Amino acid sequence: MKNICKLIVGLGVILAITSNAYAHGGGCRKDSPKGKCCHAGSKPYHCH
Repeated sequence: MKNICKLIVGLGVILAITSNAYAHGGGCRKDSPKGKCCHAGSKPYHCH
């Protein structure tokens, strides 16, 4: 049972670390379409 708890905690830590690695900041461009947030990223610009 202890090994399962360690595994679950370890997976949670890995998930927390990797999810932060994919996050990006940058703010929205002023000319973003209404209701969208466009900013620089992997393409010249992308919107959410």
